[in-house]
Amino acid sequence: MRSIKYIKKLSALAAAFLLCIALASCSASPVHNDVESNDDVSSTESTQPEETTLEIMVKSEDFQKQVETLSESYESKGMKLEITAEGNTLIYTCSYTVDGVDIDEAKETLEEYLHSDTMTKSIEEVLQYVKKTVPETESVKVVYVDNDGNEIVSKEYK
Repeated sequence: MRSIKYIKKLSALAAAFLLCIALASCSASPVHNDVESNDDVSSTESTQPEETTLEIMVKSEDFQKQVETLSESYESKGMKLEITAEGNTLIYTCSYTVDGVDIDEAKETLEEYLHSDTMTKSIEEVLQYVKKTVPETESVKVVYVDNDGNEIVSKEYK
């Protein structure tokens, strides 16, 4: 069985990882509707930026590259991260990819960690960074799942 110390270490890594992803999201280029070059002088079309939503941000090529780069370093530590968006909520799903984690111990430890000042402050920073790119963002949800995809614990931060 994996120890509580190991679970706490992975949880701390996840929090740091979430903050890195938030920074990556702010550096991701906004999505634009580009109008093809047209030599016709009478054309009245112009290039206007498209409103960026969380779904657009998460699916953007720049964002995905950042996530992929950061994810690779954490996979060797037994954690996989998936980032999705539902409406105005950014969702981080952290999956343990190692066997031998006592789920009951993990749940108690993760619940404690998700409610800790450290995690709350980290996620508040994530939320503020993301709001710089997508002002309509209302919350960040963190979900921990086991290696079978079963939810261990989650918390939504607003």
